[in-house]
Parts: sequence; C-alpha cells; structure tokens
Amino acid sequence: MNEELAGFTVPDPKVRAFDILARVAGFRSMVYGWLALSFYPPDEPLVSALATGTLSAELHALTSWLGADQARLQPGLDALAQFEGMTMEALQDTYQRCFGKSVRRISPRESTYCWRDASDVLGAREDLAQVLRQQYRQFGVTPQPGQEDHVAVELELLAYLCEREATSWKASRAEDAKQMRRQQRNFLDDHLGRWLPEFSWQLSSVARGSFYANQAALADTWLEMEYGPGYTAVGA
Repeated sequence: MNEELAGFTVPDPKVRAFDILARVAGFRSMVYGWLALSFYPPDEPLVSALATGTLSAELHALTSWLGADQARLQPGLDALAQFEGMTMEALQDTYQRCFGKSVRRISPRESTYCWRDASDVLGAREDLAQVLRQQYRQFGVTPQPGQEDHVAVELELLAYLCEREATSWKASRAEDAKQMRRQQRNFLDDHLGRWLPEFSWQLSSVARGSFYANQAALADTWLEMEYGPGYTAVGA
C-alpha cells in the first residue's frame, strides 16, 4: 500500500452521492418555501426579506447548483431588487388588488382553473378540497380549512415533500427518498402543474410589473424546470 494512503479512508461513493442528493432536495425545499411565502397574505417576514434583499440573495444561492440553467430564473431573480423598498402597506395594497375584492382580481385557487366547466361548481370545488385534504393527511399535514387549493398551500406541501426527501437521503433510505420524489411529481401532475401556468399568465396580464406577477412567473419557470418535458410554461 502506498504509504501516503496509509490510514486514509476512501469515501463511500454511495454515501457521497446521497449527501449531494440530500443537499439538492434541501435547496429545492427552501425554494418552494420562499415561493409559498410570497403568496400568503403579506407579513413581516416577507416584507423584511424583501427590504433586506434576503429573498433575492436566498433564491440566488439556493438555485446556484443549477449551473448554467440558473440563467432561466435570472430575470425573475434580478427583478426582485426593484421591490426592496416596498412597505407593508404597499405590499398589502398590491395583494388586495391582485387577490382581494378588486374587479380585476386573480384567483389563487386551483378550483377556479380546473373546475370552471363543471355543471355543479360548488360541488366540484368541495370534491377537489376533499381530495386535497386526503392527500395532505397522507403526509401528516393539515392546512387551514378552506385553504386546501390555495397556491401558497400547494407550494408549501411541495416544500415539505422535498424536505422529507432530503431527510431520507441523509439517512441513506434511498427507496423512501425516491418515493417522496414520485409523490412530488404526482402532485405536480394532478394539481399545481395543471393550473399554475394560467395563474401566472393572468397575473402578468392584469398586474404586470407587480411583485406577485414576478413571483408567479418565477414559480412557473421553476416548475417547468422541476417537471421537465410536458410542462407548458407561460413563456413556452
């Protein structure tokens, strides 16, 4: 044996690979978490993250592992700088104009986009809520009643699933981690991936240049990258 290698333990390639996968899943979880926070009613953590540039810096750092592909997110990431001076009052006003009782409000709910052709809209909406509640219970989470199909809640679920994936990779539970990844894809297939592109398009149409239009476009591009072939983003 080469004396220089005496006493040196060669890293297990599998352990190293699992560590990389865990870190990537953790980064993905935090991206989903920041996107979710962007669509909840404005609060101090969001305003502070905007004012200090933390939101932009975090999203830049969390997506750096994408390498050259990060350039696809760059316009939305760079645009965050223009919102750093927004006050709580200004953000609340924008939120109300986009999602409140404004004449040109945009619905942030899945039921608006996936069930609008149903003959019994209220019944179809409740059916969707029931399906989502069952899925959330499967993972041990309980959203606020009536908020099951809200964009922020659906993004937050994906953040949670990515976090569980990361935990499984860290524990070298490869099959559990792969199952969590399948669950993420299934949720995009059945829910968020089906309607977020139109949600983003509508926000861009009526509130172009707003913080929420920017975040919706950023989320749309992010989901396109997450989903891969078959996802139709707004800009596609």
